[in-house]
Amino acid sequence: EGGCYMTLCAALAILVTGDVATFAGGCYWSLKSNMARVPGVGTVEVGYTGGWTENPTQDDVMRGSTGHVHAVTVLYNSNKVSYRELMYKFMGFHKWWQGDRQGKDLGHQFRSIVFTHNAEQREDAIEIIRKIQERFKRHCATDVLNVQQMYRPSLMYYECRGEPPEGEA
Repeated sequence: EGGCYMTLCAALAILVTGDVATFAGGCYWSLKSNMARVPGVGTVEVGYTGGWTENPTQDDVMRGSTGHVHAVTVLYNSNKVSYRELMYKFMGFHKWWQGDRQGKDLGHQFRSIVFTHNAEQREDAIEIIRKIQERFKRHCATDVLNVQQMYRPSLMYYECRGEPPEGEA
């Protein structure tokens, strides 16, 4: 089935630059497509994170029995795009005011979360969410949590989309 993962390219990019961000906000395919278009973004990988079950399957996640969310890990070049810019892009790509859903995607597994990799990201995420709430005078349902282990969906879900996982083309 799936499993804990990180491609060699992703691991090397993190070791060299440390520029990684993780976001959850609805179906990971939509989020991957949007984030991949941001100048300065290299690789965007999809998976499940934020839950309590090891090696969850797509069916487990979709039943809502694992606590996991659909998420993306974004590897980026901070000389071309900042974490704050990615945060604003992420907030613009989804309905941050909706809890436990994104449009037609209903369930806890589609909730909005920013998974931070360090204290600076956490501070930036909290500040940006506060500014968005003030600007739009609306509650933001997006949570800010520490990053957790990411699990890859099974190859079947990539094949359905007609695209291989990163690093396996």
